[in-house]
Amino acid sequence: MIVYRIEKNGIGPYKHNSVNEKLYAKLSSKNKNRPSPLRDNIKPVDGHTMQEMFFAFKTEQQLKQWFAGAYNELRQNGFQIVAYVINDKYCSVGTSGQIGFIKSKARVMQTKSIP
Repeated sequence: MIVYRIEKNGIGPYKHNSVNEKLYAKLSSKNKNRPSPLRDNIKPVDGHTMQEMFFAFKTEQQLKQWFAGAYNELRQNGFQIVAYVINDKYCSVGTSGQIGFIKSKARVMQTKSIP
């Protein structure tokens, strides 16, 4: 499976300490369109905890929809789109299309700028 995620230096915007308050407010998981992994029914895989998992999407379109309204700020804060290749057995798909995966089992396929 290929998964797409937004990150900067390997860290996503929800955990990145350089995210400013304006951007963090836009990314809030309190938004019904952005459920937290637990609310999205993502389950731990391969004996890992939820804290050890990273989160992504099956398509760039899903990624774009999830981060709608925040692309400019993400780009300005140095984030990029990173595509990973990973075996399905190391993934858990949520009801919104969000995917939890074990990043240590994945391989970077492509890194590109946010359009």
